[in-house]
Amino acid sequence: MERRLFPSMGRLRWSGFRAILSVLATCRTHPMPIINRVSDFHAELTEWRRELHQHPELCFEEHWTSDFVAGKLESLGIEVHRGLAGTGVVGKLVGRSDNGRAIGLRADMDALPINEINEVDYKSQTPGKMHACGHDGHTTM
Repeated sequence: MERRLFPSMGRLRWSGFRAILSVLATCRTHPMPIINRVSDFHAELTEWRRELHQHPELCFEEHWTSDFVAGKLESLGIEVHRGLAGTGVVGKLVGRSDNGRAIGLRADMDALPINEINEVDYKSQTPGKMHACGHDGHTTM
């Protein structure tokens, strides 16, 4: 017997639906371990963010930042293209197959024209400019 469970799913046999529910129930009782590889890089990524925070640059002036980002991408073996809108950086990560699919990630790199009054080791070294909106963190990610 075939029934339409959800219009977007098309036709699905009830036995197939029961099999899916069985798999989901098994996952609930036997969860897969989560491998948190990002946590292995926490200290290094914190250094990167603090370095970026110390060198804020306003929109279309991000020359130091572009060099920093391009260098990190290249060190990871990622193909780098530069000059997009002047200071933009594009990293092209090629997958295992040539199926034409891609995932795009982006981050704003610019800072704001604000004097930083925080007293932290990684305080802005550029008077009148600060990463006050999180772009240093976005760029790190």
